[in-house]
Amino acid sequence: MLRFIDDIRHIHLTELQATLLSFVIGGIPIVVLLIVLIGYGNTDGPAWFFGGLLAFILGIFIVLRPEIGTYVLVITVFTNLSDVFNAQGLPSVNKPLVGLITVSLAASIVLKQQFREKGFFHFGVTEISFLLYGTTWILAVFYAENSDRAYLAASDFVKDFIILLCVIYSLRTIESWRQALWLVMIAVSILAAMGAYQTVTGDYQQQFFGFAFVDVADVELAGRITGPIGDPNFFGQILAAALPIAIYRILDERKLFARLASVAMALILAFAIFSTYSRGAFLGMMAVLLLIALERKVSFSLLAIMGIAGSLLIAVLPTGYTERIQTIVALNPADETAVQSEGSFKGRLSEMQAGLLMFVEHPVLGVGAGNYMNHYQRYASRIGLEDRITERKAHSIYVEILAESGLAGIISFGAMFFSLFAGLSAARRKLRRIDGNTYNSNWLMSLQMSLTSYLLTSLFLHGDFIRYLWMLVALGVAILRITDKMPDAGAAATTPLKETVTV
Repeated sequence: MLRFIDDIRHIHLTELQATLLSFVIGGIPIVVLLIVLIGYGNTDGPAWFFGGLLAFILGIFIVLRPEIGTYVLVITVFTNLSDVFNAQGLPSVNKPLVGLITVSLAASIVLKQQFREKGFFHFGVTEISFLLYGTTWILAVFYAENSDRAYLAASDFVKDFIILLCVIYSLRTIESWRQALWLVMIAVSILAAMGAYQTVTGDYQQQFFGFAFVDVADVELAGRITGPIGDPNFFGQILAAALPIAIYRILDERKLFARLASVAMALILAFAIFSTYSRGAFLGMMAVLLLIALERKVSFSLLAIMGIAGSLLIAVLPTGYTERIQTIVALNPADETAVQSEGSFKGRLSEMQAGLLMFVEHPVLGVGAGNYMNHYQRYASRIGLEDRITERKAHSIYVEILAESGLAGIISFGAMFFSLFAGLSAARRKLRRIDGNTYNSNWLMSLQMSLTSYLLTSLFLHGDFIRYLWMLVALGVAILRITDKMPDAGAAATTPLKETVTV
């Protein structure tokens, strides 16, 4: 038996084979469990038996290849699988899955004695800043007006921090890290393709088992695709974050099939962004495209051609979309009349001003994680812009952090991303010295652009689905740990990184 396990661990797979295997291993338990649950109806015994058996098998695979745990987490997080299951009346999968992966990963670390490695338990500035930011959420349980909401936020942070640990300790090679980034792009592109189908055919009743919804509440717009999120603006944010990864694969991928697949995914993602009618996602996409053009030193003439092409594209878009985008240009924040004439801007201005007032009156720790909503109306009444009487959210993650976590939260949040971006830049330079080319370093740049897109669109959106951002942060920390262990120069510079994966 030990010899069999040893043979498995030394199987050599290509990057594509390893990725496909991760899909099969991650997908089979979920599909089979669905079949069992449907087939047995309300009979819980067989479902739990088969579910437990499949979880045990998945756990063994994770022990043998810990990165499989991260692959499964990437798929479940970016497809919002847990919420889709809940909506179908099925049990949530994220928390049990995180527990399973944590136990399996711990077993792998103990069996392989990886904890004996130098610096194994070392935390960098990014991880420490993440912990400090989460501490403000935990402290809120003791002082927030609504302790239940603070407790939910704190428990979410604990789960997200465990996910971060799972990712950084399971991805130990740059090949496995690249595969995880591929899965981000593929998972989001599949959701985008479902939304594109709904837009093109007008078949809004086809919801792909809960992975694709359409918002038809705004009669002035065509249906706005929402994916499995249920909100077009947040779905647009996720699409815009995945787009830079696809663009860099088009620019840098060595194999023709991979490059063509990346072209297809980039086009689908861009079309889906337009189909969300999200102004924030549109601005994020355009800003990141400009940053990519500057980073790749695209000539001015090509930029001009791209600008003309973009203008022509906007000209053929649906009237409702172009009018919605034009409100961005037409709005003058200094003109109160212009603000109040645009209903959504009026509401968001009230929400942001209320958040800033909360920060002014609670500058150190804020009003507590998850507590912006129950404070909003009393501050909005002082501002005088709001005519809605329901609880509202901040509509900007930065205003939300200031309001709910104060200076302690915004400083630790800023330190986290400053250190992460600085670390990724240093890692890119190191990889260029080691590889003698820019292939791997440009993978890191694609993640930086993805994070940049998410942070830019977060100017207009609060942190309701912040787990997507934390997964990208976890992937960033993972690659920093991988590159830290690489020899910087000398013999390593003459030995290119292998394109195979050892299991």
